[in-house]
Amino acid sequence: IKEAEERAKDLKLWERGALEQKEFLEAVSIALKSAINFAKRYAVLAREMADKETDSKRKAELIKIAEHCEWVPGNPARTFWEAMQSLWFAHLIVQIESNGHSMGYGRFDQFMYPLYQKDIDEGRITPEEVVELLECLWIKTTEINKVRDWDATRVVMGYPMFQQLTIGGQTLDGKSAINDLSWLALEATANQKIIQPSLSVRWWNECPDDFLLKCCEVINIHRGGQPAMYSDEVIIPSQMGVGISLEDSYDYAIDGCVSPTEPGKSRREGVSAGYNMH
Repeated sequence: IKEAEERAKDLKLWERGALEQKEFLEAVSIALKSAINFAKRYAVLAREMADKETDSKRKAELIKIAEHCEWVPGNPARTFWEAMQSLWFAHLIVQIESNGHSMGYGRFDQFMYPLYQKDIDEGRITPEEVVELLECLWIKTTEINKVRDWDATRVVMGYPMFQQLTIGGQTLDGKSAINDLSWLALEATANQKIIQPSLSVRWWNECPDDFLLKCCEVINIHRGGQPAMYSDEVIIPSQMGVGISLEDSYDYAIDGCVSPTEPGKSRREGVSAGYNMH
């Protein structure tokens, strides 16, 4: 917010395009402030619920939720739980504002791992508690839905919103990027057996056998095609073949139905075979 406001003040409004830039920067500031206010409304509600709660465990949980909503997304997350809350707010707000479809979480186990490991090392959270938080995110993601006609429902085998969440894959130097959070995401998917988020696993020739076997086990338990499996051996070279850098190619995530994309850098529709009639 501060950066947007400072850049708006520095604009030379007599220059071409400056007014459009000013409007954009003002919109950025308004949108970010709105996101913070949106979260604080949940903080107020959580405290109201805590005041009426008689169960001490649930009361403490509601107070913690209120504290998290007061802190994020207006400030950087300090814990894994705060990061989960901030991630959900960001995802939900885009869905509400844009009537979103095919909005993915990106390489979840990579950007969420540092705070996960920090909390584990400091004894702030247990793997079991992390699975519960993941399952809560899975359930909230499934709540996002659209009313579809019966033909569309049959075509896409239900009514998924194609909210992808990618785990696994490799680091830039070709080493395994699989971590504890990758395994816990599989566990949450097996436990919940729901259709969202669309869990996608990146695998490659040297992918650890135990991880691949776990993926197969979850596919059998879930019975709904999750997780979907995507080969780095095919996708990374294909990305580079169309001019995408090595670094970005190794950092791909799945978006939409089955589209590899570079999180935060591109939005491609690689699934439909359509004719350009122009």
